[in-house]
Amino acid sequence: MTVILIVLDGLGARQVTPDLMPTLHGWGSEGLHRQEGAISVLCSSTYPNFGSIVTGALPSQHGIFANEVAVNGSPMPASAVGPSVPTFFDESSEVVVGDQHLIGVMAAHTAGRHWPPSDELPEEGTALDAFGYVADQEVAVRVIAALERQPDFLFVQLNGPDTAAHAYGPDSDEAIESYRSLDRSLADIDGALRSQWDETLLLVTSDHDQETVELSQRVDLGALASERGVEVTVLNEGTAAVVVGPGVENPGWFEGVPGVESSHSVRDDIRLVFSAPEWWFGHPWSPALRGAHGGLRTRSTVAIAAGGHQSLEVVASAFRRPRL
Repeated sequence: MTVILIVLDGLGARQVTPDLMPTLHGWGSEGLHRQEGAISVLCSSTYPNFGSIVTGALPSQHGIFANEVAVNGSPMPASAVGPSVPTFFDESSEVVVGDQHLIGVMAAHTAGRHWPPSDELPEEGTALDAFGYVADQEVAVRVIAALERQPDFLFVQLNGPDTAAHAYGPDSDEAIESYRSLDRSLADIDGALRSQWDETLLLVTSDHDQETVELSQRVDLGALASERGVEVTVLNEGTAAVVVGPGVENPGWFEGVPGVESSHSVRDDIRLVFSAPEWWFGHPWSPALRGAHGGLRTRSTVAIAAGGHQSLEVVASAFRRPRL
């Protein structure tokens, strides 16, 4: 038996329709499909959620609240820090991802095999997307090769929708085409799966949805903290920001600021701040993006299970529970 967990980066439950994504929707129709999806952890961003997916722990336990981690008051890439609790990878696991930094974020070196082979771009000649991540069709080729080895557990990440939604907005023509293109890559994987379908449990989810933001509606919490003499480190995460340090005890320094909708305390030294619709958090030098995530409105994720193995019945009860 092989358990396959596919995580689709930046794809919301709302995109899984028979017209837009027939392969993915077909898996759900054949097996189990929560139409409303599941719920991400916060921030509703890639690295916090991948940290939770591979550890079963909340960010307050594995330590990754954003795509960066505050270490002694300085932002560090989450890929250089990794989760602070063990993952479920072991020698019988194989990992194939399009975002090379996930190797470090997930401590995927603890798996028996992983691709790319390091927290760097793969070999020269590999097709990349506009943000420098491996194109979905290239990932699908590596997934098919992994299926031939029949590992006990295969973890897969495909990145295409997240890149397109960031660059153009999640409801743009370009993003819609990326959803269709992703589904074609899933169709290639499906073709390879069918020969071992009866011995497969296939689980498909995503890490977050995306929402459209206006480039001019930016909130720079870091600059605001400096102006008001508040000692914090601000990790910008799209429509959320992670504020770390003693200044989180009293949120009055940012309450009422245009574009700030709400916040809540996670720990004594960490507070999550959420933007109003169409607003986002960033510095003046932050990339100009049309789609973002991180906050409460982008928590909806895909939830599908399929395959011919009898263990599909084991997960069925989870799909029947009401979404929190």
